[in-house]
Amino acid sequence: MPGRCEGLNREPLNSEPVTVPPVPPRRNRLFWIMPIGCFGLLTCWFAGIGIFGYLGYQQAYHNEAYHAAVGTIEQSAVIHRLVGAPVKIRRNADVQAETSPEVIRITYPDSFSGPDGSGTAKIVVRIDRATGKSKIEAIQVTVDDQIINLADETEPPQQLADPTQPGDAG
Repeated sequence: MPGRCEGLNREPLNSEPVTVPPVPPRRNRLFWIMPIGCFGLLTCWFAGIGIFGYLGYQQAYHNEAYHAAVGTIEQSAVIHRLVGAPVKIRRNADVQAETSPEVIRITYPDSFSGPDGSGTAKIVVRIDRATGKSKIEAIQVTVDDQIINLADETEPPQQLADPTQPGDAG
């Protein structure tokens, strides 16, 4: 059997351990991103809340129907007679919104004052979701326990046909 082992190396085994350079523990090179990533996620979350809050505020207080209702209260002859002029509106932060798939109905519980007194106003605005158009539904004013509906003052007066003028007479 001496022929079988001819190709083998017959050197004695090295009794010294082979020293291999130590391998450093594997660290993720992107480990530094983790704190920035958590901070970034929180920043994005708060920014999103802020953006939605800003857009909600813009939709609530910067629509043409709300401004028309405030103008109606400030310029109403009935209100001037009851609380005096000029009338100043104070916004109340307790705005309530009812949403449905078609419309958003916003109720503003504002107050107002003049030199001779003060009162409260309940303004209801309807915003169509499809078109974004806003419309006044109600302007209910309370002064000295007297409830007055001012929504009729926002509609332009209908011009009646003058019977003395020639025209289409039936």
